[in-house]
Amino acid sequence: MSSDSNENSIPPITADVTEAEIRMNVKDKLQLIDKEVRELYEFCVKAGYTPEQIELCATPMLAVETSVKRKSWFKRLGYLLGVVLLVFFFVYYEPAYYNICIYAKLASMKVLPYWDWRYIYDEFCFVKNPYYVEQKLTKKDCRENCKELKTIGVIEKTDANEMSDFLFSETPVIINDATDDWQARKDFSIEFLAKLYSENSILRNNEVCNFQTTIDGNVEFFHDMDVPNNWSQSHHSSP
Repeated sequence: MSSDSNENSIPPITADVTEAEIRMNVKDKLQLIDKEVRELYEFCVKAGYTPEQIELCATPMLAVETSVKRKSWFKRLGYLLGVVLLVFFFVYYEPAYYNICIYAKLASMKVLPYWDWRYIYDEFCFVKNPYYVEQKLTKKDCRENCKELKTIGVIEKTDANEMSDFLFSETPVIINDATDDWQARKDFSIEFLAKLYSENSILRNNEVCNFQTTIDGNVEFFHDMDVPNNWSQSHHSSP
């Protein structure tokens, strides 16, 4: 008798989809599915099934949902890894990074008439903190930091790794041969300066570029080079 009543109370289940259900929008379809799931759950409760038994019966459907979620998660993870690898390639592959820098600079120049972003270049922080007090170096700090410094190291033929150790530890050091390979050190002289001023009209005719020196014995040399009066005036006015 009870089995007949249970069979009569079973909600009708059919695999056929009506025309009205096909025309439903997504919201109505979700509401229909939710309604049918609730009816099925209520039927199982009335039939005497425990929550554990209901969950066990629903395991195949839950397994399908879990599999779909897992596939979706792996798909998103694959996209994320692809983006990370692409960014890594563009940053560390020099030709690609070089082209990105070029096009980024060109784009920033095009944007400049509409948005002046140049002030950002000199900013240390995008978001201002009104409660932040910048620490400044005082004489007391100098005394505290330098009282233990008895000697300064002198090194030669250093490399980038050794220099990074000094820089990160903020240790003062003197490098004897730091400028040995500088071309300016070989070319720089009074004759070189005189040649620059004699051949470059901008240096020769602008007052802000006047040459000043405390080296004696070069006034006659400048006159012999036929340089303008700026040279002799600036030279005599210098200490």
